[in-house]
Amino acid sequence: MLRLIPLLLAPTLAFGNPVEIKNDGFSGNGQVGFQSGFVDGECWASVFFPPEEGIDFEILKVEMLVYGSSPNGFYNFYVREVDTNSNNEPGDIIAETYISLQSASASTNEFVFTGAEWEDAAPPGLLDRPFAISVCLDDENGSIVSTIPQIARDTDGTITSNLNWIYSNGWYRSSLFGLSGDWIMRATIDGDFEEVDTGDTGDTSVDTEDTGDTVDTEDTANDSEDTSVDTEDTGEPSDSNDPSDTDIGALSLLAISPNHADAGRAESVTLTGAGFVVGSEARIGGVPLTGATVSDEDTIVGTTSNTLPPGVYDVEVVGPDGANAVIIGGFTVTKAGCGCQTGATGGLGWALPGLLFLLRRRQSSKEGQVD
Repeated sequence: MLRLIPLLLAPTLAFGNPVEIKNDGFSGNGQVGFQSGFVDGECWASVFFPPEEGIDFEILKVEMLVYGSSPNGFYNFYVREVDTNSNNEPGDIIAETYISLQSASASTNEFVFTGAEWEDAAPPGLLDRPFAISVCLDDENGSIVSTIPQIARDTDGTITSNLNWIYSNGWYRSSLFGLSGDWIMRATIDGDFEEVDTGDTGDTSVDTEDTGDTVDTEDTANDSEDTSVDTEDTGEPSDSNDPSDTDIGALSLLAISPNHADAGRAESVTLTGAGFVVGSEARIGGVPLTGATVSDEDTIVGTTSNTLPPGVYDVEVVGPDGANAVIIGGFTVTKAGCGCQTGATGGLGWALPGLLFLLRRRQSSKEGQVD
């Protein structure tokens, strides 16, 4: 087991009801992917949803699987808020400390919060809401930074895209870089929970993009899996004048064209799918399209907002009955004049068509067989 800075004590239980929260599907044996390519100041992060929001809890410990050719490394460790209005992006710092992690291919490092020396002597305290854990490479690693232990990801071929993040001059979902697999990082919390269901994160989207790695996972060739919500047939007689009548079919969203725009520019776009009815609202990054019109049950046309900053945004259609369909990361706003087709901009300055170079650097990941 890892010895962190400082010497850690056994966790104390305030409520006596510890619950492990995890996003990954790693079961303790099988193949994992060890992700390399992080540099000074870059971070990985996982977002965690407690079993029940609004119930006080404390974080007891965080476990993670890391590996590198160097035996250990130094990191800044953060507990962060979660911006649920921005696709669960890690937000403001709640608490921070400094840790060391040891390379291991078969066992997790464990950081117990009790006894840790938090910055400004301010531990996270009690929380009652989602939180993020981010781990950032520290410049104290010097020239060995590329070889120090870095995070592992599972290889079950799926990823909950808005719970796995990378920081590099801004927060980006790891799936943007073609990565499949959730970070193998887990949190154990203790709270007065009545119902424990750690599998519900409030997001049904699964990103199964094939990364081209040596991991033996199924290539779905489709990174915009339909997350539509089927409306239940209640058996009530339908009103032909009711725009929410679901006789048209289940709501689904397949594509948006074009799928990018320059920052500061409003772009006319066409959304295609099925089940669109009068009263459906189309949104990009949560911002409704201007002048959106349902042309027919398969098509919505409208104009994007010119106020979205550079970044990657979800595209969503919400029916008048509340049913919704989403394309995760389906629209990109680029810096004006960059000539990008799609992908992230800003501090990263990368576009998806040009990601091959990036992925050769970032995805030079070691695939390890765990006993």
